[in-house]
Amino acid sequence: MSELPQGWAKAYVSDVAVDVSSGFASGIHNADGVGVPHLRPMNVNRNGEIDMAKLKYVAADAGDRRLTFGDVLFNNTNSPALVGKSAPYLSHELVAFSNHMTRVRLADGMVPSFVARQLHHLWASGGLSHLISNHVNQASIASSRLADDVRLCVAPTAEQGQIVVAIEEAFSKLDAGEAGLRTVRQLLKRMRDAVLAAAVSGRLVPQDLTDTPATNVLADLGAQSINPPLGPSVPRTWAWCALGSLARGAGYGTSVKCGYEETGIGVLRIPNVQRGALDLGDLKRAPSGAPIDAELLLKPGDLLIVRTNGSRDLIGRCAPVTSEVGCSFASYLIRFRTLVNAVDARFLSMLLTAPWWRGELESAAASSAGQYNLSLRTLIPLPVALPPLEEQARIVAEVERHMSFIDACGRAVDAALVRSAALRRSILKSAFEGRLVPQDPTDEPASVLLERIRDERAAAPKAKPRRAGAKA
Repeated sequence: MSELPQGWAKAYVSDVAVDVSSGFASGIHNADGVGVPHLRPMNVNRNGEIDMAKLKYVAADAGDRRLTFGDVLFNNTNSPALVGKSAPYLSHELVAFSNHMTRVRLADGMVPSFVARQLHHLWASGGLSHLISNHVNQASIASSRLADDVRLCVAPTAEQGQIVVAIEEAFSKLDAGEAGLRTVRQLLKRMRDAVLAAAVSGRLVPQDLTDTPATNVLADLGAQSINPPLGPSVPRTWAWCALGSLARGAGYGTSVKCGYEETGIGVLRIPNVQRGALDLGDLKRAPSGAPIDAELLLKPGDLLIVRTNGSRDLIGRCAPVTSEVGCSFASYLIRFRTLVNAVDARFLSMLLTAPWWRGELESAAASSAGQYNLSLRTLIPLPVALPPLEEQARIVAEVERHMSFIDACGRAVDAALVRSAALRRSILKSAFEGRLVPQDPTDEPASVLLERIRDERAAAPKAKPRRAGAKA
């Protein structure tokens, strides 16, 4: 903003603070609940609030690296996108702060939330990015740079308080709306799970007694039915069989090293298996002429299953191949080439995504070196509830109809959350341009406040802001 409202002034952080300093060395903390709790960058959330979850503790005396009510915490070291998150500390609980945080202790007349919200707004709007230095995969803004290079718009003290009240009132309403949207998102997930559970237990579409029973289909294939597991009950026209009996082949993908700049055949990876479908938007390719077996080319009716990942939730995620994609697949995926005259790969994907089968897959996943893994030996005997082929088609159509509605609702929720975040930024922008609350010409101007802070500092030299690294 080029022009400030009447009574406002610009000042550096050091002009309005009595202390700007980083915390204690992060290497002396522990997590066993002994000592003084301390805050780290993760304890400042994206909305500019202190989150007291997941505290660690200072084993040694934290000394003067403790917070008092009204201190402002600034995230000085993290990934580049997170350096600058700020929040006011508005508690009387005894806590310390790590050297990945900078404490700004303000002079009298400065409202902590006004300064913290403004610093957080500068972070969110990219106004601090030019101050960031990068060191060994981490970014930082030194406490000295925060103090001497960051300029704030300073309102009269009374107006600062009014602005904070207006921001909190507006944000409280947005918080309530976002909480409702997150609840809707959870309900949509439950709806999705309920639809899949009904689909794979024969409760989503009516049975047609003229359909060829699944047991007959298995007999024609020379495959055997298996005894039902302690899982969902299914109609009598369905049959239980092993997953491997519904495929004429199964195996792992290629280990050829791929890249975005290569020009060979496309190779599908875990990111290409999304929400029960293939997503070719993030495609890597093999080098031109790389030796990829023609048998590893995907065909309609194939089913891809994620076999290894660091997250148990992603293990067993699957997607059917419904068209000619002209791609192969990577070794951390498993491909089942289904028998299309017995099973629809789309139904099989839905079944393996349903709650009961998700539980079976997650339980079967072996853990090693931080990775969860499924193997062919685990998947081939997995019990599958098989409907008649004609019923599978009806189930797929009905599930897709329901999911289309659920997905549309999910997109609407996501769009509303994006709009809410934009509205937060707009509120903060208006606040620090002097457009959120009216000015009162009788308020003491900010220039007078800043002059008084300078005079008090001159009268008490020891109260000068202490930079990081200075002696206590």
